[in-house]
Amino acid sequence: MKKKKIVWGGWELPILYEDNDLLAISKPAGLLTVPIHKSKAVSAEFILNQAKHDSEGQIKAVHRIDRYTTGVVLFAKNRFAYKFMVRHFLAHEPKRVYHCWVHGVVKEEKGTLVHVFKLIDASFKNVPSTIADGGSEARLSYKVLHRYPNATHLQVELDTGLKNQIRAQFKEIGHPVIGERQYVEKPDGLLDRPALHAQRLEVTHPKTGKLISMKAEIPAELLNLDRFLLEMK
Repeated sequence: MKKKKIVWGGWELPILYEDNDLLAISKPAGLLTVPIHKSKAVSAEFILNQAKHDSEGQIKAVHRIDRYTTGVVLFAKNRFAYKFMVRHFLAHEPKRVYHCWVHGVVKEEKGTLVHVFKLIDASFKNVPSTIADGGSEARLSYKVLHRYPNATHLQVELDTGLKNQIRAQFKEIGHPVIGERQYVEKPDGLLDRPALHAQRLEVTHPKTGKLISMKAEIPAELLNLDRFLLEMK
């Protein structure tokens, strides 16, 4: 069975789930989730409204992933669904599972990371802070999927959803994400974007109350990275 996808302006957006209320896609690297003020860069939200001929622009993202992160992104197709899903995400109820590849060998088989970050507008990145100074708590759990000689493949589940959270938290413990540019002094040259993929998302449907699970295939460049790391000595 041929998988459905939206093709617009050179972008291909595979559809992972769609009904009258929700629409989930697998976002490619380099595409914004939502428009940025004063930027002409196209976004997934814009493409979906164009492709679905929604002149009122009611198709709205209910969460975001970074521009150069691939994977599942969910959109609401009406106001009721949008309000429900925004509350759902603010309550940290959806299950958000990522795959990432980090520098260094992570010793613990699994663990939980908790930090407090503050978003700096000038650099557009999160830096360590305190709650008293206006920071927000960042919490995630992880488990090791594979260890290479000088890197680790991890499965990560977000408890909170701060900007660049996974990238910022693993940098803080000395294991920056491979391909990272913003949170390191010098890029590693192994990948032209962070090795981070939003693989699975589970949410409660706004009308039926049923659990919906969406999964995005790991893209070729990350599978190629995986093979490259296996061959490194």
